[in-house]
Amino acid sequence: MDKVIQTATSLLNDKIIQTAAVESQDTKEQIHSHLKILNASKKTAIGVNEDPYVIISNIGSEMYWALIQICRLNPLYYFSKTSFMKVVREVLSKRNLRVRSLGTGRSTDHFMDLMYYLMSELYKYFRWCLCVQHARLYRFLVAVGHMKVMHTVTKLEWELFLRGTQDLKYDVSAQNTSVLKPSWVSHETWESCSILEMLPAFRNLRISLTKNANQWREYFGLSSTVISAIPCSSFAHLTTFQRAILWKFFQPHKLSVIMNDVVSCELGGTLTRDLRLNITSLFNYSWQNVPVMFLLPEDGSPSLSTHPLYWIEQMAGQHQMQNKIHVITCGAHDDMNKIQNDLQMSMSKGRWLVLNNCHLLERWDSELLKFLLQLITAYKAYLPTEGASIAVSKYDVCHVLEEETMTVLTNSELIIHRDFRLWLIFKNNPGVSLPGILRRYVTKLVIETPSMLQNTLHHSYKQAQTKLGDKVRAERLTLLAALHSILLHRQHYRNWAQAHSYNWTQADLFAALQTQVKLQTTWDDSGSLLELLIGVTAYSGHLLDRGDQTALDSIINHCLRSSKGQSSKGIRSLITLLVGTK
Repeated sequence: MDKVIQTATSLLNDKIIQTAAVESQDTKEQIHSHLKILNASKKTAIGVNEDPYVIISNIGSEMYWALIQICRLNPLYYFSKTSFMKVVREVLSKRNLRVRSLGTGRSTDHFMDLMYYLMSELYKYFRWCLCVQHARLYRFLVAVGHMKVMHTVTKLEWELFLRGTQDLKYDVSAQNTSVLKPSWVSHETWESCSILEMLPAFRNLRISLTKNANQWREYFGLSSTVISAIPCSSFAHLTTFQRAILWKFFQPHKLSVIMNDVVSCELGGTLTRDLRLNITSLFNYSWQNVPVMFLLPEDGSPSLSTHPLYWIEQMAGQHQMQNKIHVITCGAHDDMNKIQNDLQMSMSKGRWLVLNNCHLLERWDSELLKFLLQLITAYKAYLPTEGASIAVSKYDVCHVLEEETMTVLTNSELIIHRDFRLWLIFKNNPGVSLPGILRRYVTKLVIETPSMLQNTLHHSYKQAQTKLGDKVRAERLTLLAALHSILLHRQHYRNWAQAHSYNWTQADLFAALQTQVKLQTTWDDSGSLLELLIGVTAYSGHLLDRGDQTALDSIINHCLRSSKGQSSKGIRSLITLLVGTK
């Protein structure tokens, strides 16, 4: 700053200032790196006195505790300890667990890497078992659990964040009442601050709020919440979670942002906020004796952009099972005996059976449920030679490395083919009951339209490439993917953007691509005709309002505008950047 004041010329023309700025930036980065090391040493200091494996196991316990709390939000959620430990074993089996020699001085780093690896992989697995909002809450609870294990948050601080100070019985008049309340602070918040002052970390908080009212007001108006530096040096010692308590008291409407920033400060990129679903990771949830249930969004939520049947077909193609899928759509004169026979046939022949719209079943037949229970409680055994006894290994023991030569059998000794898979599709509507057997033992996956436009663009672009990437020109494919993504993303705004919500899916995108294929083979200038036909052949059939039709026409015109302008080039560059493809 002294150099800035002393310079006699423009800052942009002063080379000395430029050199000094670069040197200052390098110095700043060095200081930040040293502080990061010191903070990491502080966090890991507990590991010097405690068994690192105990710390890692405590982290796992906190993650399971967080799942139990999330289960209260939806009656269909259920996570048993056995299934959780099975996932933990699967995750650890993919990691090198050999401990470095203590003499190398790097054993602590090994344990820290293992801990963050375990947290990241467990979150990635259970993320798709939860709704988007619940998954973000789960991230926060995991971060809080990590802070509890590392002793960077106390039980009292956690209670203050959860319940505030309203339920505390305390005589506020015993505190110093001579401090005048700033006009921008509410009376309720001011009383909460007086109670916070009982904690050593918040002592003289109200005096600071009065003396530095403008700085504090500006601080609580920032968008970065706990990431920003405290405006007063006397409170620079506050931990991330203590700053979160202040933010929750002063800006309660920013709770979601506060929780996300706490996770970022505590764990960095360990827990990715918005993951992208892919076919490989989706298939990893399936087992030959554990059915997978796709939970569709309930009525009133943004429509599903990709139906689970599409994912199942993609997985089948990847595993050469595309000709071995049998789909039964429930809800119209369901024949339970036929469903059970098809299930038994698929199980023995190694086929995939899909029960679509299970929520429309009027009842679940008791015999069918008994058969499903046999499937779920199957065990593994070595098929014996003549005269030998069966060597049994219970399936729920969850061995990390299991012999491929073992065969899965039901209690009635029916063989379950290793290629067999059972998929259920169920709408997550309130009031729709689900048999306890399915609730407890079926792996449930929640598939929703991505909430971030970046992920929607990535998903639509990949779908378009997979379907007709070799037949549609790259520029047109990009523009159609962008158009489809924008229409899907608008569904999140509901009545703010349109009169009705519309069920646009990947089928509409494929119809638009097919229109482009036919046009480009018969017309030299297919762009002008595509803009006219795309709404009729793909999207307009869903519309119920004239205003929505006008908005659709405007979006189509903007996305598919002639390449003479800069619109198409900009959209293509944006998708290329977001999707990460050339």
